[in-house]
Amino acid sequence: MPDQSYDKLQNRIERLESRVKELENELKQTGQGKIASKKQKEQAVQGSKDSSWDALQLGEKWLNNIGIALLLIGIVFLFKYSIDQGWLIPEVRSAVGLISGILLLGFGLRMDETLKPFRQMMMGGGIAAFYITGFATFQLFTFMPSTIVWLFMIAVTVLSFLLSLQQDEAILAVIGTLGALGTPFMLYSGDGEIVGLMIYFAMIVGPASILYIRKEWQSLLWSIAVGGLLVLAAAIITNLVSTDDITSFERWTMLGGIIVWILASWLVPVFKEMRESRILEVNNVPGSSDEGIGSSIHIMALGVPVIGVLLSAGVWEWTMNEAGIASMVMAVLGGGFYSFSKTQKLPGLASTHAFLGLVLLTAGLFLILEGNVLFAVFIVELIALRYLAHHSGDKKISIASHLLFGITVWWLINRLQMSGETAYLLNLSTLSELTLILAGGLWIPQYLHRNDSQNIYQVLSHLLLLYWLYQKLILFENGQAWISLAWGLYAILLIVLGLVRFGKEIRMAGLVTMLVVVIKLFLVDLAQLQAIWRILLFMGFGSVLLLVGYLIQSKFLERSS
Repeated sequence: MPDQSYDKLQNRIERLESRVKELENELKQTGQGKIASKKQKEQAVQGSKDSSWDALQLGEKWLNNIGIALLLIGIVFLFKYSIDQGWLIPEVRSAVGLISGILLLGFGLRMDETLKPFRQMMMGGGIAAFYITGFATFQLFTFMPSTIVWLFMIAVTVLSFLLSLQQDEAILAVIGTLGALGTPFMLYSGDGEIVGLMIYFAMIVGPASILYIRKEWQSLLWSIAVGGLLVLAAAIITNLVSTDDITSFERWTMLGGIIVWILASWLVPVFKEMRESRILEVNNVPGSSDEGIGSSIHIMALGVPVIGVLLSAGVWEWTMNEAGIASMVMAVLGGGFYSFSKTQKLPGLASTHAFLGLVLLTAGLFLILEGNVLFAVFIVELIALRYLAHHSGDKKISIASHLLFGITVWWLINRLQMSGETAYLLNLSTLSELTLILAGGLWIPQYLHRNDSQNIYQVLSHLLLLYWLYQKLILFENGQAWISLAWGLYAILLIVLGLVRFGKEIRMAGLVTMLVVVIKLFLVDLAQLQAIWRILLFMGFGSVLLLVGYLIQSKFLERSS
């Protein structure tokens, strides 16, 4: 008895100890839950504060932008009003604008770093006020020699570049670049000098590119690209459209300006990214260096070379063959950058240049070749692109192949609509057209990963073949009968292939095609064909349909058994 009592007591103590441990664990979990809940509440409050602060900063930034813009517009209106009223002599008017710029710049430099958005706008407004003052002094007041005004504008540009480096402010570099590129037009006096303009253009774009290399400001890169494009376009239009006495040397000078623009907007950013990728590779930094490349670099790589070819064609007034050769030369350059980017482990940049090369190559072929030869070359390029996209997995090349397929299909439809009155079934045109249709329906779908893409290519190629047969056979005598016969044989072929090997989808396509043929027999052939043709077609297709139905039933009976 004492042993039994002892055992019971021992079991009871163990149960109590386990229960105490369970209660302790529950208390710990409850406390942690309260702490976590408290932290979540604090984070929610902090997030609300942060969002409110971000909204406040955004509103403050817009207010600053609007305020500076209104102030600059007010300065312009002040110039205009002072002229109309005759209150101030020209020298005083320019002095007012100069003092306004100095005050804005001075206040911006003395402001605290915590007011950075407002500080940026004040300094940028001051630089802009200097440019407006120089423009007004030269064009409106005309009391200062042009040389002095030019030196003043250049000094403002140098000041803006130096301040952007010192203050680490991109807005100053952007305003300085755009103001400097616009200076020749703000100070235009009617006697344009192409050589001087291109030299000045290079003197501005060069330092701006160096500044971009040091600071990597994407806004500055866009300023160089867009501002430079506007200057070159204005120079080409002004000197080539309005005048006829352009010398060969002046054309070469404008071409030099275009090359400088291409270097600054495309090659400099690309080489910079390649250099940084090489540094990361040498230092064994993990990860793809492609991740840090902004979308601006890809846009420049795609757009600048194409626009450069167009500008060069405008300068030299090239023929289509000459423009095509230039486009293909640039395509080779794009292909070179593709290979070089691959070696530098920049797959994104490589695919962008591959897409560029394909676009320029296609454009060059289009400009040089024509007719059936061009159509056949496009088909070969399409097949090569699809093969390359499948094995490389490059999305840009894949997109290019889809676009080229759409272009060739559109071209094929137009070719068929404009076919002549004579029917030929064995020539280069027919072979190339059939090659495109068969490639879209049979070959290309094998190199597409998605089923919906495969179905789109196959259905489109199926419809194209039916349309191709219609356009080719309608030119023969009793063309409607030949069309029905060809469509029927094609439908039978699809049904047989579906039964033997390719399955339900191909078989259904054949059945639908046969249904179209039957509908055509009643709606078209019954009214237009001679009696003998109606007899042959109806009896022939009736017999064929019975045979096909029997084969399908036999196939299903074999499977069920």
